[in-house]
Amino acid sequence: MEQNYIIILAESLEKKIQVLEEISAENLSQRELLKSEEFDAEAFEASIDRKSELIEKIGFLDEGFETMYERVREALNKDKQSYQEEIATLKKLISTVTEKSVIVQKQEMENRTLAEAQFSREKKKVQQIKNSRQVTSQYYKNMAKLNYVEPQFMDKKK
Repeated sequence: MEQNYIIILAESLEKKIQVLEEISAENLSQRELLKSEEFDAEAFEASIDRKSELIEKIGFLDEGFETMYERVREALNKDKQSYQEEIATLKKLISTVTEKSVIVQKQEMENRTLAEAQFSREKKKVQQIKNSRQVTSQYYKNMAKLNYVEPQFMDKKK
């Protein structure tokens, strides 16, 4: 019975590795969006949504792994010799998960820096547009005043 649980633990770790690779690919996609001259906010938001779904999957896989591990922990600790290969496989998978997690965290930090810079540029663009609208509005107001002649009183006596 424990053997089946150990197989499930290994499969759970393999799925987590796959999901971490998908998150890493999504991070690379986000990086390209953030580096582009013309920022595509809709594509970036869709990417964030996809990544949120993947993060939820990781949470689900972690919960399942913890539940399974609680069932098997005692047997693994008591009879380490019998499960030596399985334990080695699990350790290797956990090591891979850790490596992938570190890579994803590094990508997240890099993307955060790029996002802050991109949002700053977008904010400046919006500010420039706002300023140009104000200048244009002021110009038209001033031009309208040029053609306006105030009423004048003329004395017809001579």
